[in-house]
Amino acid sequence: MDDATRSEIMGRYRVHARLFDQAAQRRQRHHGDTLPATPPELRECARLSAREVTVLQLIADGLTDREIGQALYLSEFTVKSHVKRLFGKLSARNRANAVAIAASHRLVSLGL
Repeated sequence: MDDATRSEIMGRYRVHARLFDQAAQRRQRHHGDTLPATPPELRECARLSAREVTVLQLIADGLTDREIGQALYLSEFTVKSHVKRLFGKLSARNRANAVAIAASHRLVSLGL
C-alpha cells in the first residue's frame, strides 16, 4: 500500500472518529444523566485479547483481512472471525466504527 492510499484511509478513519465523538456529545447533552456511567463498549474494551488488539491496530493501519492474515500468519477466515468478535465486543457496526471506538479509548494509534 502506498503512502497516499494509507494517508487517505487514515483521513477517513479520523473523520469517522470525529463524527462518532460529536454524536456521542450530542447524545450526552440530549439524554443528560440517563446514560450509563460507563459505556458498554468501554467495558467490552477491557475484554479484548492481545490478538484482537493487534488485529484492530492492523485494521486501523488500513490493512485488508488478507493482508492482516499474511502479517500474522493466519488464514483470512481466522482474521474474519477475530473481526466479527471485535464488532460484537465493541458494539461496532463496521471497521471504521470499531477503529473510532478503539481510538477514543486509546487502544490503537492513528498516527502514520
